[in-house]
Amino acid sequence: MFSHARNFTIYGGQFTVTTRDEVCDIRDWLQAPDCSANCADAADKKAEGTGQWILSHPEYQKWKGQPSILWIQGKAGSGKTVLSTTVWKDLSNMGTDAFWYHYFDIRDNTGKKSTYRGFLLSLVSQMGLENEGINPDLYKLYKKFKGHEKPAIKELEEILKVIIVQRNGGYLLVDAMDECAEEASKVTAWFC
Repeated sequence: MFSHARNFTIYGGQFTVTTRDEVCDIRDWLQAPDCSANCADAADKKAEGTGQWILSHPEYQKWKGQPSILWIQGKAGSGKTVLSTTVWKDLSNMGTDAFWYHYFDIRDNTGKKSTYRGFLLSLVSQMGLENEGINPDLYKLYKKFKGHEKPAIKELEEILKVIIVQRNGGYLLVDAMDECAEEASKVTAWFC
């Protein structure tokens, strides 16, 4: 019945109609790291109620009400990932589609989760391919390369900037920046 149905998403007054296959093709082309396993793994290891204190902390409430930067620092093993998982779950329960995340992970055997390029690909994929639709600027980039060549870091940075402006707000959670292989300063520059 819906075999010829087409999906679309509206971004900043523009829209691009795509098929599910085309969205899958673009996901395959980007080859973005999937950080959902990191979230699930951290949530599974967390004891019930651990980290809940942050949800009622005044700084967290302020950040959640008026998004800005909430920077949690601590020594390795001090519970930052537990806190970020608590925040991730809280934001997920809000039902917002304006929530994205990236977990750096040096244990990832593809190497994508520990690089600046992987960070960019992760966010471009999450923000540009939501709801089975596609951001028109990402679609143009895909067509430019005909799905074969990979975009350079500069092109990924530019497309991410465009998508962020078009998104007009949201929440971004980044965990384990100390595991970003020698490129953490590039990641931090996005927040300064």
